[in-house]
Amino acid sequence: MDYCKVCRTSVANDRSRRLLQNHACCREGIAVLICQLAVGICAEEAVGEFSCGYVCKKCFDAVIKYQAKKKAFAALEKDLLGKLSASTMQSCEGRGVKRPRVSDSAYDERPSVKIVVTHQDYVKRYTLTPSRREIGRSLGRKQTHSFARYVIENTEVRQRLILRFNRLLQAEMKALYSEQTLLNNDLNIATLSTFTWDRLSLILHQKAPVLLGFLNSCIPRGSKRRNPILVVCIAILINSHRRTTVIQAIASVILYLGHAGKQVYTRLQQFGICLSSYGTRHVVEKLGVDHDSAVLQWMEHLLPSTPTVQGCIVAIQGHYSSESADSTLSSTNICTMLVDDNASPHRRLSPLHESTPRVSTVSSSDEEELLHSPTSPSISLFSEDISVDITSNVVPNTPSMSENHTPVQFLDGSTPPWFGFRLVGDNIDKQNVCRQLNLLHYFNVYAVRDRIDFHDLEGTAQLIDPGAVDFSKFFPTAEDGSVLLANFQVLMMRILAQHIPGVQDLSVDVKDHIDHQYSKEMCRKSEVVPIGVFLKNENKLDDMSEILDELHKYVPMIRTTQVVEISGPRETTRPITIHTDHFNHILIGGDQLTVARVRGCQRVKANSHTGRSRYEGLVPVIEDWHTKMCFMKVIWTKLYKTTSGLDGGTLFQIRNLINRRNVITDVSKDMNACEDFLHLTTSAHIFTAAMQLLGAKSVPELHAKIIASPNQSALLSTLAHSICNQYVELNFTSSKIAGAGQLDHVLEYARETLTLGMLFLEFKDSIREGDGIRVLRCWKYFLFLFRASGHVNYCIEAFNLLMQYYYTLTPRLAEQMLWGRFINYEGKPGHNISADLHMEHLNRTCKDAINHLGANKTPNAITRTGKAVCGLTAIVHNFDKLNGTVISGRHTRRSEMEDLIRIIEELTRLEVFATQLGRHHSKFPKFLSNRMLSSVNNAKMNLWMKSNLSKSLKDSHLSH
Repeated sequence: MDYCKVCRTSVANDRSRRLLQNHACCREGIAVLICQLAVGICAEEAVGEFSCGYVCKKCFDAVIKYQAKKKAFAALEKDLLGKLSASTMQSCEGRGVKRPRVSDSAYDERPSVKIVVTHQDYVKRYTLTPSRREIGRSLGRKQTHSFARYVIENTEVRQRLILRFNRLLQAEMKALYSEQTLLNNDLNIATLSTFTWDRLSLILHQKAPVLLGFLNSCIPRGSKRRNPILVVCIAILINSHRRTTVIQAIASVILYLGHAGKQVYTRLQQFGICLSSYGTRHVVEKLGVDHDSAVLQWMEHLLPSTPTVQGCIVAIQGHYSSESADSTLSSTNICTMLVDDNASPHRRLSPLHESTPRVSTVSSSDEEELLHSPTSPSISLFSEDISVDITSNVVPNTPSMSENHTPVQFLDGSTPPWFGFRLVGDNIDKQNVCRQLNLLHYFNVYAVRDRIDFHDLEGTAQLIDPGAVDFSKFFPTAEDGSVLLANFQVLMMRILAQHIPGVQDLSVDVKDHIDHQYSKEMCRKSEVVPIGVFLKNENKLDDMSEILDELHKYVPMIRTTQVVEISGPRETTRPITIHTDHFNHILIGGDQLTVARVRGCQRVKANSHTGRSRYEGLVPVIEDWHTKMCFMKVIWTKLYKTTSGLDGGTLFQIRNLINRRNVITDVSKDMNACEDFLHLTTSAHIFTAAMQLLGAKSVPELHAKIIASPNQSALLSTLAHSICNQYVELNFTSSKIAGAGQLDHVLEYARETLTLGMLFLEFKDSIREGDGIRVLRCWKYFLFLFRASGHVNYCIEAFNLLMQYYYTLTPRLAEQMLWGRFINYEGKPGHNISADLHMEHLNRTCKDAINHLGANKTPNAITRTGKAVCGLTAIVHNFDKLNGTVISGRHTRRSEMEDLIRIIEELTRLEVFATQLGRHHSKFPKFLSNRMLSSVNNAKMNLWMKSNLSKSLKDSHLSH
């Protein structure tokens, strides 16, 4: 609605109204009036407010008349302002009267401003120049805002201020140079991996508030990256003075992990963004210093209890010291050892969880004579010729040792927590083509700490009677089969609910995780410390021995030394030094080749004279990821043939149907592609079996029937139960072989595909959840599957793993082997992976770093990279966490729903789960499901286990 800007009356129908855009004099007059009446509105705002709109004729005439009178009194007003005194002006302004701002051209016409400076002896009066009068007035009125404004407007004073600010900024920059947290001498892993933007910003606020304020005013308001921008800008300024900050170091680490070339460092260094290539290598070297300190601390917490000795010389990992303790042995306690010239020196003297005492003399010459003389006696438990009485024939000042260990306890009587750790190693092969074609064969190792406290378990081994070994524990029991089928049902329900639209939005009781007794602990993030890359080849015995020598320093060990007199057949005596190494054994995991190489070195060193030199502190155990790959090879051997492309429903035909060209015969060439394909094929068989049971002809019809059900949870559970009962076979007995010609071999193939696929998914999900019991149950089936499919090495490893868990390992070490084989790098439920798979990830990182070295693949460079992997990863992880960067490490994949529907339609068209006697695949003519398990001969299997029992026990004695 149109109204007058002055009197606010309506002028919509007034023809005499005036448009303010056409009358500049009226606009200026109204603006002046508004400035006089309304406090706080400047002239610019008033002119902007009345630059448009209407005014009535009455108000328009009044404003014009006011403008005329104003011009008439302009000269009089000018004279009055010149005559008023400064005190009168101050008193008027003190009452809130706001005077208009005087322009610079009127300085000469304003009254002068004088300053009186009183000294002790005299008084001086200064008259300010016209350009400085307003500065003096503002200072006299104590108005800091107007004083600052007038100072900045003054050209001469502004130049002086700029010079003073420059000196102030230089002083602040000089103060920053002395701040140790920003300089090169503090560029260690602790500083780089724990820095925060807020902490650095606080340091800058304390040292350089003016510089920080200037830069802060240049950043837009509300910016979420204010602190990072400020810190980076000042870091670049500091770097221009040849000072290195954590910002340049972190940027260099990011470029190093991104495999940037030397030219990138050279170019970016010119702008202060990063270090040079040489400086980056120096930072990486510093990150590798004390890289294994955490592992050494873990080892110190696991040192075994020292046996009670009197004047015994105790050595802890090579550091010797003399101790004195009260002996628990009386004069009647006798420990008798027997000496046999032909006895094997690696036989153990007692079933205690310690190594065998070894014989050596006191002096080095006598020791050399005793060890190398062909007639020198050796200690054995099974000789009856020569005896040694430790207590009755003790040399003066020699110790008497008790075999009882005193457990460590807190003051309240409770036992401290016991968190062990394991080592995981694998070969790292790299082809070097920079100067000449050669292969680099190295060995990479890392340590991971257990997430479960095993302080309540027994740590003492027991002597094993080979005749008491019950092989029935290695066979899957009926309870194992029922639990396995129950887990299959959960996995099937999860797959059905995941791929049916609308089911996830409804109340369907589908378990996302299968809980176990240590589910809470397995949700924690694992503590992983890379040990480094050893420039040795595990396929060479000497190199592997050197690797184990280096790794044995992480084994908690206490060595006790005792001197005794030994009586010979001619009634002669001589002093003998007995060394006893007490261990808390450490598991060393790896693939089948690594485990076999460790056992081979232990066998070769079996005749060494100390437990340390026999590597008894290391216990080799098989890991799961390479086992999963071997199991996939078993499935491929059974179900995958490249000549079966015309047989509908076979794996190769399905592979061609959905054009999965990366699925090949050799699973190890592309493990991820084959694993995804097997998961997809198994899911398709589950859907096809469900459609067969519900009588659905298409996938939408199956979806409609499930969604329309009043109780979807019960329907999915019933479907999964029926599928397991009718189409899953994991029995060790079968009656199909006799009437094999009257069977539906296409249905048998589909059953075998579903059964082996579900066993694979069960093994995969048990690793994901970190469930050691489920993994052990799968290993029981793998023992017979590997045996039936000809994978002898992994069959032996399955047997050794079961022997270790049930017999050869201590209860504590057995549980540690079972539950410590998983790595959770994210600290979330269901995010566990196999320990050897994490090793593959570390190997990939090391290989990428080695590629970055180019032609400089020297041993020192490779070793430096291997030691710094932990620090580099921690720095980048902390940087991403501060900036909110999410790098999951997972590849983005297209939806598999289209391929899944195509496979389901193909299997439904072929009716693979409908019984049609006599049909078969041309390349699988007489295929039988469950053939590998049902063909197992229990008698032959027991004979095979007995033949491997002695070797397994021998290896376990070497490890214990």
